[in-house]
Amino acid sequence: MSEILITKRERDCLLAINENSKSDFPIRLSDLANILEIKPPTALNIVKRLSELGLVRNERGMIRPTEKGVVYYKEIIYHHRVLECILKNSGVDEVKSCVEARSLIINFLTNWLKKWKNTQATLGSVLMVSRLKSRRR
Repeated sequence: MSEILITKRERDCLLAINENSKSDFPIRLSDLANILEIKPPTALNIVKRLSELGLVRNERGMIRPTEKGVVYYKEIIYHHRVLECILKNSGVDEVKSCVEARSLIINFLTNWLKKWKNTQATLGSVLMVSRLKSRRR
């Protein structure tokens, strides 16, 4: 998957944008908020974050996925389908395999992000201590 890390809400928003916008007509911010069952200001904040990552474009309340956003969307769907097929072929009910695949992806990304942040914090602490020691000498 791409090196972009997004939250569950951002992922759900990206999925909704890709699934509900047409090539000739983008999705409106108010429609997106209704689909996600959130308030428009919350939807706008999520869209801003996705826009900063280069995954969507917001032009006067009309939201379209960028090429990068479409690629990322396809990666999300691909990974979901792979997990879903593995679960289904292992004997898990079709509906349950879809739900479990979604849950596995969310849990994996959440845990990976936590580990990555902890690693960054540890490295930052080590660098800070080594800088302090070198200044004292």
